[in-house]
Amino acid sequence: MNDTRDALPIQCNVRLRQYEDDKLVDERTVHNVLTDTGRAWTLRRLCASSFVPVPPTPLDTALPQYMGFGVGGILQTDARFDRTQVELSTVTALEDPVVFSTGPDVYLKAVEGSSETDRHFPTSYTHRYICKILETEIAFAGATSGKGVVMNTAVDLSECGLYLSTANVAAAVGDANGLIAYAAFSPWPVRPGRVIEVIWEFRI
Repeated sequence: MNDTRDALPIQCNVRLRQYEDDKLVDERTVHNVLTDTGRAWTLRRLCASSFVPVPPTPLDTALPQYMGFGVGGILQTDARFDRTQVELSTVTALEDPVVFSTGPDVYLKAVEGSSETDRHFPTSYTHRYICKILETEIAFAGATSGKGVVMNTAVDLSECGLYLSTANVAAAVGDANGLIAYAAFSPWPVRPGRVIEVIWEFRI
């Protein structure tokens, strides 16, 4: 018997941008991986727990809502940080996350709401999750990584993740936090006074 099954070809990439005085000063596109959590979530979103009432209720009602960033990952070059995590589908958490703000600590930031415009849907089969990080976030006096490394205003990001709406924004490390996609990259310096825009693009 011939196997005629066709794979669901979900492709994604991450674009990192920095702006200073509204001018683009740095841009990088990095590879990433859909995690096993993300693959399982995709399948559950295609199923209904009930067909009554109408419209049907998805088996998993969570949606991608947050992004998180860290200083871990196999491509980090600073020996102060843990840097062993490889970009594999089995990843369940950032290796060493950074906070966006303190009091209380917040490790995840919400993406923009999607609109049916070219900004979020450049094609019929492409969607962009977009997150903006303010000048006062991540790189600030006293900034410390999730594992306690003091960075202050010099933060060299080297990993990022896309999270579901069920994620705990206050969780620094740990599994089962809804990480559906993960990217590890060579250090990307973040300094005060710059706005960061991250675009996570999914294509099918």
